[in-house]
Amino acid sequence: MAAYIVKRIILLFLTLVVIMTISYFIMTFVMMRRFVPRDPFWSDVATTWESYWEYVKLIVTEWNWGTDRRGDDVWETLNSRMWLTLRLNILAFFFYTFFGMLLGIMAALKHNSLFDKIIQGVILVLCSIPPYIMISILMVQFASPMRWGPLLPPSMPDLTDPLGERLKGFILPVFVTSAIPLGNIMRIIRAELRELFQNDHLLLLKVKGLNRRQVVTRHLIKDATVSMMPELPSAILYALVSSFIVEIVYNVGGVSAWLFHNIFLPFMNIYYVSIEPEPVTLVIMFYCLIALGVTVIIDIFYRFLDPRMNVGTDDNGSIKG
Repeated sequence: MAAYIVKRIILLFLTLVVIMTISYFIMTFVMMRRFVPRDPFWSDVATTWESYWEYVKLIVTEWNWGTDRRGDDVWETLNSRMWLTLRLNILAFFFYTFFGMLLGIMAALKHNSLFDKIIQGVILVLCSIPPYIMISILMVQFASPMRWGPLLPPSMPDLTDPLGERLKGFILPVFVTSAIPLGNIMRIIRAELRELFQNDHLLLLKVKGLNRRQVVTRHLIKDATVSMMPELPSAILYALVSSFIVEIVYNVGGVSAWLFHNIFLPFMNIYYVSIEPEPVTLVIMFYCLIALGVTVIIDIFYRFLDPRMNVGTDDNGSIKG
């Protein structure tokens, strides 16, 4: 297990280096060719390569990740903004994991009932509406004086606002960020439990004297959770993409809005593409670190969730477990 964890961490680090190299090189080269398209192609490649090595040298020797469009230090700006993004995604993670499992289990136990049909409709709605449409509709309905009055804040409150107002400010973004993962987890848990209910193993458990509640709580929930684990990395990626849109629309003030303003530059009533490679590269690495780190943690958590599963490979290179 220890060797596997070390190997995955090394691979994660190498992956981040490759992502940083590709991101910085492509963005710098494209911006250079855009503004000076008449220079020889290979001359721009050499110039971009020199710029990349200077960028890496400053990171290694001075921990200097460069500056953004406004001249602010990139690392300090990310450090001040990423906690709001992380807080939003962590709250969303607990929301869609807990309620996805709870509602999925209840729908499976009440198969073909009215509640089950309602849950199926909710799953369809949550997985069908894009985040930018859902957040816009909910803002009009609950955060606008046009309807029942502003029941919720129209944007993310400041840190100086009362605690209750700040907590209310998380309701809409957390729900919209959780929508697609919530629907997928409910669908998977419901389908997995229905399949387990028809398994011969369930009959054996009943023969041993376990009632329906004991079968569900002691065995089926655990088996369904194991089946849900491969879906969690995809769910977290969906949530990250949704939070990127939600942060911009709801004016959350996290990493996404900063990234947007370093990719697009306003001109009169339109935006045009003008990428700042240094902040955009760091934000890409930030999101990739979350995605890759979560994958590693879930792989390790498999072993603790089900002791029968051994993470890693044997001497012949085949997967154990």
